[in-house]
Amino acid sequence: DTSDPRWLLSCRYDSKREYGHAAQLVEEFLGDEEASNPNRFCKSCCTIPEGCGVDWPDTYNTGANAEKYLWCWSERHCTQNSALSCTKPVGPDMDPTEQTCWKSSYYWRLRKSRKMLQIIENNCLGEGQMIEATMAEELQLSEAAGTVKV
Repeated sequence: DTSDPRWLLSCRYDSKREYGHAAQLVEEFLGDEEASNPNRFCKSCCTIPEGCGVDWPDTYNTGANAEKYLWCWSERHCTQNSALSCTKPVGPDMDPTEQTCWKSSYYWRLRKSRKMLQIIENNCLGEGQMIEATMAEELQLSEAAGTVKV
């Protein structure tokens, strides 16, 4: 089956690349049948050489990596500029892994779910959540987006 009926959570990471307590509470409240939290898994990124988790270099989203970090998941942007293409995408007929870029993985999950639940902490979105919101806009999911403010 290519769909996933659960809400895909969009939540902040803390400085140790761990998702916050609010996301954990929402996930527990809704349960595994209603919510999918991709931040429970270690992530990689196409702008880092290897690994996942806290060992990302400080340049993962700056300098030469800045534009790729924002747009590697977007087929539209990558068609216009192949240098932006994700080098760690979800493969055809594959599920995301720890080696998959987190943005490619999230976009893959969002296309399956078609609904996102943003957990907004302290009245602002985290850096990754802003990218996830752009993904939802590109997929035209405004009717299938919800928010939880904590």
